[in-house]
Amino acid sequence: MKNKNSIETLNTSGASSNKSSSSNLFRKSSKRISLYFDRDELRCGDVSRYTITYKKSKTLDTSINKLYFKLKNKMDLLLAPVFYLGPYSIYSDCRPYSFDEFKDYKSDDVIQFNPDIKPYQSFKGILTLNDGSLMESQDSDFHYYQWTIDAISQLSIHDSASIPYTLDIYSEAEDFDNVITENFSVEKTNADELWNLAPTVSKSDQIHLIIVTHGIFSNIGGDMLFIRDKLHQRSLEVNKNVIIRGYSGNVGKSYKGIEFLGKRLANYIMDIIDKENAKYKKNDSMGISELSFIAHSLGGCVQSYALAYIHAKDPHFFINHHIKLNNFITMASPMLGTAVEMPSYANFALGMGGLGKTGRDLSLKHKDFTDFSINKKENKPVLELVAQSRIFDVFAHRTTYANTLHDGIVPLRTSALLYLDWRALDKLYKLFKSNNMSFKKQNLEKIDKTMDSEIPKVSNIENHKHKKSNTNSNTHFASVFYNQDENKGKNKRNKYQRLQTIDNSSSNTTLQASDEIPKETEEIHFQPPPKPSALIAAANLVFAKLPTQDYIHSVASRQTDVVLHDKVYKPQEIPKAHYENRPTWKKIIYPNDKKFRKEERIARYWHKDKDWRKVLVVLKGDAHNDIVVRRRFVNLYGAVAVQHLIDEHFS
Repeated sequence: MKNKNSIETLNTSGASSNKSSSSNLFRKSSKRISLYFDRDELRCGDVSRYTITYKKSKTLDTSINKLYFKLKNKMDLLLAPVFYLGPYSIYSDCRPYSFDEFKDYKSDDVIQFNPDIKPYQSFKGILTLNDGSLMESQDSDFHYYQWTIDAISQLSIHDSASIPYTLDIYSEAEDFDNVITENFSVEKTNADELWNLAPTVSKSDQIHLIIVTHGIFSNIGGDMLFIRDKLHQRSLEVNKNVIIRGYSGNVGKSYKGIEFLGKRLANYIMDIIDKENAKYKKNDSMGISELSFIAHSLGGCVQSYALAYIHAKDPHFFINHHIKLNNFITMASPMLGTAVEMPSYANFALGMGGLGKTGRDLSLKHKDFTDFSINKKENKPVLELVAQSRIFDVFAHRTTYANTLHDGIVPLRTSALLYLDWRALDKLYKLFKSNNMSFKKQNLEKIDKTMDSEIPKVSNIENHKHKKSNTNSNTHFASVFYNQDENKGKNKRNKYQRLQTIDNSSSNTTLQASDEIPKETEEIHFQPPPKPSALIAAANLVFAKLPTQDYIHSVASRQTDVVLHDKVYKPQEIPKAHYENRPTWKKIIYPNDKKFRKEERIARYWHKDKDWRKVLVVLKGDAHNDIVVRRRFVNLYGAVAVQHLIDEHFS
């Protein structure tokens, strides 16, 4: 049980840092009396977490039942327009002790959050002493109540700007006589402290180091905080010795190119391993023995380059440190670039320097802008060079999470590494449709046993640890695979035929298979998912509907956000290359031939001699940010993806 008096609570004139000041002076007004007051500022990636604890006597009836808080954005309205960076707003939420995003919340009180506290606006809330905030305790004299308030900067580009704010926790004046100040405490932590905690179980046992990497125009501190919190929570539940780290040095530098960002991350990884081992690998301590990587969006490409760079610099680095490479995980990452997925005008802009060097990397341009010798191996696109590294063969598990719909920033094909079992997805949709979009054990068991890997453990659905009851939806799936006009394009060759994986369950076909086209790919009778729009994705980012209180409280109500497809793809399932040895005339008359050829080549490098687990999710709203739950309640639709990641890789 946590009940720690912080400096902020005890020191009436002190400060927790040179930019923060706080006190517990009882500032009186006609309506309220302040119990705790803090003044601080948030830069890009900054988080302030307040853990508030109040103990209440089990015998006294005069004790209070409510406290109040007010978090105010103190950014000057007159100065805000001068700055070209922003937005100058704060996200904040308040969570009672027993609230868990992966479980039903039994209490009736409202979960309070404000996604966008603009300059001089305030977020006001109530800290209710009830069963939702009640902590577990063996104390026979007191009940302990606890809440967590997060204040997260919404600044997204530059780390030189800051947002001043104040937090006031108070009681109503008429209740103050019932407040026992000695029973009230606040513990404050910031992003740097949250991302540098000690091992969760023991400093002497073997340590599993998890490196988390943020995406473009993003940050580790706030944007990947939900994943950090859930990894930390799970490690405590399963008694797994874990430290979770993330590199914040690339904040505001997303435009500088994958190579630049990747080298900086690589140096951080090598330094953190040496630093943590120097700290914990003493006497009989084991130090770091296991290493996993999780990355979102552009972070997947940066993370990949970092590992390839380390391997090229010292092929035996991890072996010499006695570290097992466990999980390599990407979430909505453009592993094949965006050359094929984006409109021509967008790719032209990227190729000419839109988003800086990173834009050229994503559009699969040659590395050196001034060197047009594109056939030189060292001047191939960065993503193509990275995919050829053998470091990825060493990982015990490789998993990619991809949005099936609603992600116009990183569409399905590039995040899922191109090749998928479209036939299995079609069969799954028909199963949903025939059973009124519900999972019923007796019907699911009718699936051919050779297709079991398409839907994880569906034959044991009632005992499956990922509750499939969350997938009873008819909201999105009706338009996933079929157009309204079922006869549209009936006689047209489906361009996805070349991406259909091969069912080689009874053969030893390799990636470099024979020239014979497998029977399974001769005809494909389905419509692929509709291609998302980048404009709609941008609109979803701004105007996405917030989750309802019912959605937040009840896991069973989250029926439209599901893991649709989960399968391990083996190298022998990848079909023959379509764009290999193309006739010159086809290269001339098909203007996009070059882009498709590059995309296919990179995808085949990724699949060569490697298994890949591909998890496809359907999330409503801002799917690209939902998939990592960038903001705890705004993007809660992606909790199903994060829970799947943790359950499958860290339990």
